[in-house]
Amino acid sequence: MTRIGKMMLEEGENRVSQLIQQLIQANRMDDIRKATSDKKYREKLYKEFHL
Repeated sequence: MTRIGKMMLEEGENRVSQLIQQLIQANRMDDIRKATSDKKYREKLYKEFHL
């Protein structure tokens, strides 16, 4: 994997991590479950949480 690819992967991981942290704080466990398997729903949540 290229250096740029590694950086992009790390940014994506950080984004998912931030989303999960915010969902936990909001006690939205069902949303976490759905976001792990539904990309469109995850994108909707990113927008909701400005990520």
